[in-house]
Amino acid sequence: YAAIQVLEKSKLRKIVRITRMAAEEAYGQAEDADVIIGALDRELVSTADSGSSDFNMKEGLAEAAIMLTEYNAEFVVPHGIPSYDFSITDGGMKAGQMHTIGARPGCGKTTLALNIAGRTLRDGFGVGIFSLEMSSCELLKKMICMKSGLDFGRFKDKLHSRADQQKFEESLEMMSKWNLQIDDRTTLTPTSLASKARAWKRKHDIKIIIVDYLQLMSGSNKKENREQQVSEISRTFKCLAKDLKVPIIVLAQLNRECEKENRQPRLTDLRESGSIEQDSDMVTFLYTKKEDLDAAGHTNSLRWVRPKQRNGPCNSSGIFKFNGKLGRIGD
Repeated sequence: YAAIQVLEKSKLRKIVRITRMAAEEAYGQAEDADVIIGALDRELVSTADSGSSDFNMKEGLAEAAIMLTEYNAEFVVPHGIPSYDFSITDGGMKAGQMHTIGARPGCGKTTLALNIAGRTLRDGFGVGIFSLEMSSCELLKKMICMKSGLDFGRFKDKLHSRADQQKFEESLEMMSKWNLQIDDRTTLTPTSLASKARAWKRKHDIKIIIVDYLQLMSGSNKKENREQQVSEISRTFKCLAKDLKVPIIVLAQLNRECEKENRQPRLTDLRESGSIEQDSDMVTFLYTKKEDLDAAGHTNSLRWVRPKQRNGPCNSSGIFKFNGKLGRIGD
């Protein structure tokens, strides 16, 4: 009991010291607010973890054995597309994993992410979305169409049908119960994103995080070159997934080469790719070929390929059904 009291007082003294230093930095304006907040958050988390027990080999082996021999839904978040999940060794995304989904603009990466989010939310789990490209309102409009089965054209016609109006109202009622968190700031840095993600996990117990999309983020240090910034961003995602014990889906843009050459994307097609490829546990590319498009340039299918899967077979591939008007992707 005496030892516990000593540890508790030591933690309190450390909290006083950490917050005092943060206050001095804030008054001095030596760093950006996000940098100060991120450093404060890391120090406080470290203080909370101090005094924790050493690694227990027997307990660690028991947990590893369970994860190897038993399917435990608590550790896996399915994408909700049976054929795709079946092709993954674990049947979905495991806690602590970083899953990168790459595509050219307009090729369905946000739509796929929102479909995964919608299925996770309907199962009663929390989802956090960092949207650097679209506003929260734009995201929710897409999700309303996805949920209700009503395309944007119906809303332009003001939902004259009573059946359409009922679908719309029922969807709003169901979605109002979702545990969905959205941050649509366009100035996110790795530090500010990590701080908000930790807050979401603490307050809302989110089970999955989505970032749309990586190349729109800036590094914490503006003086670093772009390669160094992307390396910091990517590493932050991987560490955050591990720390919060949630899967993180990171959307990324591909360069034009695969489109120009009308071929299947490769890992080297990831823009600013090196660290993204290295940190990702799984990489999936969405793409179309010229022969998949109609005269208007539209398609009702999307090809996918998985060139990387840690602890599983690579280069699995398939085709998703795609309904762009409703924002739906599936088997």
